[in-house]
Amino acid sequence: MSFLTPLFFRSVPVLPERQCQKGMVIMKHRSIAIKVLVLLIVLSSLISAAACTATGGGEGTKGTSGTVGTDVTSTPETEPPYPLDIVDYKGKSFRVTLLSASDEREFFVADGANGDDVDVALYTRNSIVEDRYKIKIEPVYINGEGLFGHTNTIADVILSDNDAYDLVTSYAFAAGPLVMNSCLFDWKQQKHNDLEASWWIKSINDKFEIDGHLYTAVGDTNTYTLIYTYAMMFNRTAGDNEKITSDVFAAVRDGSWTIDKFNTIVSNIYNDIDGENGRTAGDYYGFQGECLTNLDNYNFAFNIPMMDNREAGEAGIRFVYDGEKLHDAIDKIIRLYWNNSGSFVEGDNVDAFVNGRSVFSTMLLNDCFSTMRNMRDDYTILPYPKFNEDQKEYLTGMMDNYMVIGIPISERDTDFVSLVTEALNYEAERILYPAYYDDALQNKYRRDDETIEMLNILMNGRTADFGTLFQSNLDNISCWFRWIVASKENTSASYVAERKDYIEMLTAAIVTKYREGALG
Repeated sequence: MSFLTPLFFRSVPVLPERQCQKGMVIMKHRSIAIKVLVLLIVLSSLISAAACTATGGGEGTKGTSGTVGTDVTSTPETEPPYPLDIVDYKGKSFRVTLLSASDEREFFVADGANGDDVDVALYTRNSIVEDRYKIKIEPVYINGEGLFGHTNTIADVILSDNDAYDLVTSYAFAAGPLVMNSCLFDWKQQKHNDLEASWWIKSINDKFEIDGHLYTAVGDTNTYTLIYTYAMMFNRTAGDNEKITSDVFAAVRDGSWTIDKFNTIVSNIYNDIDGENGRTAGDYYGFQGECLTNLDNYNFAFNIPMMDNREAGEAGIRFVYDGEKLHDAIDKIIRLYWNNSGSFVEGDNVDAFVNGRSVFSTMLLNDCFSTMRNMRDDYTILPYPKFNEDQKEYLTGMMDNYMVIGIPISERDTDFVSLVTEALNYEAERILYPAYYDDALQNKYRRDDETIEMLNILMNGRTADFGTLFQSNLDNISCWFRWIVASKENTSASYVAERKDYIEMLTAAIVTKYREGALG
């Protein structure tokens, strides 16, 4: 089949209507004196942040009170011993592929010079690992046009057996072809990586594994999985005015925060405030949304898997994206988007929310650090509503351009990459996540006391799907929900039926590649 030929992904079309929100700061060389100063700054900021008592904090959330994160304020006498091997690599470069667009900020390298807590913590994390292992983290910026350009370039280099990279990063949605072309080693076979450790994101990696093989992984090496998490934003000021705030929080807490309840709440909120005839983007609504990537998250929020690797037996993984639940879920979202008197979907939902023209909107956490910094009203971060009350947990996913990492088969020293990557993950959990989650997200941009409680519920529900990782090899399966809702007609039964046999054929080929792939 054609998709198994080398560089199959060259023929993969660019996914339509994708939104990318990233930024980049290039790492600069700094003197030892500056490194020491930066370390003192970040430790001071982390100690200050730790002094503030956080509310809530469910199991699995990074760096919060009562959670998995290590206490970064501990004294050397009380800190646990360093758990990893220490090797003197005598100045060896650790080469990491990053995207090259000038308007992107990568959360893997930073210069620590702008005073931002997260930037300083990231620089400090890297400095500690560099000093401990006597290495130099070297970003390798990849040129390539289009959404798959970086993947094309990386694969060209790897398949030519050019030892140019030690660790490769890729958008999750573009990483599948690297596996299909046998470009990556198996993380499960590496000497120094404990994928059960808290500094790896097990809830995601488990979904990317087949028969004990894992070629792309997600850890705390960067914070993309944090900032690209989907959330429901709630204008607390508007909610107070509408006298629904207490009901919303109570529903989240007692498990009745469902899409049906949300549809009912939203339907009672509308006001013509721009004076124009008809319903326009300038009016006031209960909900303003967008018909692009935020719709993809309902697969996760409603617990409707696309691909399932649990109890798949000889199949390894199964296509499960069909049935009555998918049909009912699309019905509920079509009602919200196109048949609810309190909804509007055709404008700029972020601008509407920031300027107080909607009570609810779906966004990324990254919006808390950009446009919503100028918001006058108080707001709270909520989980997406559940499918129904029988669903046990609130769930959410990430925008599909979060980063996954892999070890190229052109690498000459996999033990080196394995150990340094583990160290970067370990120090990220200890230093980077507390700075981001506790200080920046929970404190600096907190608008009310309930935000921490709701944020912990949201973050504890992060999940993923194999269909996202391999969507370029699976007929863009993660976009199906979005496209059906956008059509304003629930054609899910016929849509899936027409594609099911084809998807199952493609899935079998992916499983074969997993089982015969590079295992070094």
